[in-house]
Amino acid sequence: MKKQFALVSLSALIPLALGGACGEPDLEVKGTLQRVVGETVTLNLLEGDNGFSGTIELIDARAISFNTSALEVNRTDARKLSFVIPTGIALGQARARVEREDGERYVVPLEINRLALALDNKGVIETIPLQPATLSPGVVPAIDAVGGMISLSPSGGELAVLAKDQLNMLALGAAPRAVGPGISQTGGRAITAVPDGVLVCTDSALLLVRFKQGSTSQISAAITGCKAIAADSSGMYAVVLGTCDTDSDTQDEDCLTQFKIGSSITQMAQISLDTTPGATHVAMRLDGKGAVVGDTDNIYGVWLDQVAPQTPTAIAVSWGTSASVVGIDVTSSSLGDLFAVGDKTGKRIRFLGFDPKANNDLKTVFESTLPEEPVALSYGAGSLLYVSTGTRIYTLNAEQPSRAAELITTASANPTLFLAVQP
Repeated sequence: MKKQFALVSLSALIPLALGGACGEPDLEVKGTLQRVVGETVTLNLLEGDNGFSGTIELIDARAISFNTSALEVNRTDARKLSFVIPTGIALGQARARVEREDGERYVVPLEINRLALALDNKGVIETIPLQPATLSPGVVPAIDAVGGMISLSPSGGELAVLAKDQLNMLALGAAPRAVGPGISQTGGRAITAVPDGVLVCTDSALLLVRFKQGSTSQISAAITGCKAIAADSSGMYAVVLGTCDTDSDTQDEDCLTQFKIGSSITQMAQISLDTTPGATHVAMRLDGKGAVVGDTDNIYGVWLDQVAPQTPTAIAVSWGTSASVVGIDVTSSSLGDLFAVGDKTGKRIRFLGFDPKANNDLKTVFESTLPEEPVALSYGAGSLLYVSTGTRIYTLNAEQPSRAAELITTASANPTLFLAVQP
């Protein structure tokens, strides 16, 4: 008789017979074997004497191993545990080696997919599996996101959606599902997903909305004139790009306000960038030590290190010609944290980073041109940047300055307004 082993799934059960180990009867795995980055996989042992020890190793298509810690394993009991598909994993066939209490292993095959999420001009959120893929393109059902915005969590497993004065959080997988009920959120200007929820800014408030076990809670702090928001990978620090008047001369300025987030939201510093409000996009280093702002004439870098605090000041890097900023994102690379800023007018992407050898000033690393005007961008795994020019998507490698933009075979059905790619 085959031992039964279930992968808790949102879709119909799919049986798959696997060879047993060390003389054990065959293992029958049931559930969705097609998984996406950031998704939580739950394993239930339905039959068999040897339960789970709590140790898992996941081997990806490049033969790279991810250990128990990297997989965020949670062992409920000897017969049930869960783990998370990690960022940076290769697409294609993977094997989860699940240690048994007797020291032997169950081996579970998985197919790993990476999604690009595209909010298009019809208000539809398209799910676009990147090649090689075993999932088909689809859409997020029952959400009309016309005039809205999306943001992907640092793990890539959850998508925040703000549209028509409602905030939703979706768990991504073969079939996206709501983490909890959507909540009313009027006046939202920008959002960014963090590990434990969504940061939302309005004209008057910065809010952290937490989704947990089917319910929501929130904390807030007062702000003014929000235009964009960003956070570090932990969700402990955030910056709001907005307008303010730091010198009480009734002249609005582009300002960056830094916050620390815990049981409450505390303002830490406010920095004036310039006296001609026009900045539109902001991103924050993964460790929270710096932020980059995209404006028409300049790209501003603000160093915000909390370990060696200093008065934050803005360092301007000129575009050279007037720019129309369409997006900004950051990734960790062998060169350090690299920011990518897209300019629609110049059909270009500027890559920048903070230089530790020059007082952590912002420096241009290199610039790449595109064959078409960019409209949205997002880093995927590692240093690979995805740039939408409408329905087409190009890639650039932030660590390879000489590499030209490459058109990928995957495309969106309609012109894209926002793009988010799983890491």
